[in-house]
Amino acid sequence: MKVEYNTPVSEREGIKWGFISGTSNVAALLIGYILFLFRVRMSRLEGSFLNAFGYWLIFFFLLLDTFNLSIGPFLYGGDINGIVVGFGLNRYLVQIVFSVILLLNRELIAQKLFPAYGVKTKHPLFQPLIKLKNKGSVKLSVDCSPC
Repeated sequence: MKVEYNTPVSEREGIKWGFISGTSNVAALLIGYILFLFRVRMSRLEGSFLNAFGYWLIFFFLLLDTFNLSIGPFLYGGDINGIVVGFGLNRYLVQIVFSVILLLNRELIAQKLFPAYGVKTKHPLFQPLIKLKNKGSVKLSVDCSPC
């Protein structure tokens, strides 16, 4: 999808431009995190379409906008121009922040999303960088026999 502005670039200014450029990115990330919270439930959906659709929604919502604001500006510009000009931020600071978020989201995918969906990969981009300690599971036993 592409958004075209009627206002010429030279006339765009102020915080409105920052909100116009940044709101969709923040919204997509929030949707990704909300869907991520329901990953286990979504992975159990019956029907291959719903199951796969849930997986790809989470995957793309967590990665695409963070990529767009971290690595994308080196390749094609994008929304970062409006965010930087609108909010008066340093371009590289915004890119660093979203690079960190991208790496954290990649870890969430590699260590939480893939196992929930039974995905196994040896692709170097999706190998965990941080090894999480596997906490032992707690088993509860309840004796239901009469006293």
